[in-house]
Amino acid sequence: MSAVEKRATVGLAGISGLRLFGMFVILPVLALYVERLPGGASRVLLGTALGIYGLTQAALQVPFGWASDRWGRKPVVHFGLAVFAAGSVVAALATDIAWIIVGRALQGAGKDDVLLADQVYGYSTPAMGAIARGEYRSKSRDDIRGSGYVVHSLEAALWSFDTTTSYRDAILTAANLGEDADTTAAICGQVAGAFYGVNGIPAEWLARLTMRSEITDLADKLYANVEESQ
Repeated sequence: MSAVEKRATVGLAGISGLRLFGMFVILPVLALYVERLPGGASRVLLGTALGIYGLTQAALQVPFGWASDRWGRKPVVHFGLAVFAAGSVVAALATDIAWIIVGRALQGAGKDDVLLADQVYGYSTPAMGAIARGEYRSKSRDDIRGSGYVVHSLEAALWSFDTTTSYRDAILTAANLGEDADTTAAICGQVAGAFYGVNGIPAEWLARLTMRSEITDLADKLYANVEESQ
């Protein structure tokens, strides 16, 4: 891997990680935490707090796309990260469910911005540059391959995520591409899991999850540590 490729890889990983961190970390404990806050007993408000992230993403896709075409993706990505950081602060300092909703809304900076970051860093490999520009989004099912080759697997996983609207459909689409299906589905599962959260995973799949009790126990301990530190 060349220096340019390493820089691009680290940069994209950092952007994606930071952008998804707020949603991925809070989902396992949010329902328990908000019960102690004013308004937190309302399941409607809890559902709004969980879902407003995705709603804001959908609302900002067109404006961010327009802004990216006009001013370039790099400043738009920087602006999105700044808004996301502001939302994280608002949600962390929230004293009731309403402010958590406001913070989560600010955090939702757009699914497109997660998938597309082609102008932030250069690419010496044309195939990776094509993925970063989202060229796979215009491809048909017959054009996508999950061969196990890293470029093909990444493209197939992102295509499966982008062309579906739920965790279940994303994973099934990735697996049904055939060839190296477990690799494609595993990559897609990480992206889809971070985007849809644990509540998006089908209950019957969770029931068959290996070491589910150990994973749940770790989540409970994490929540307990958060409680003790407050």
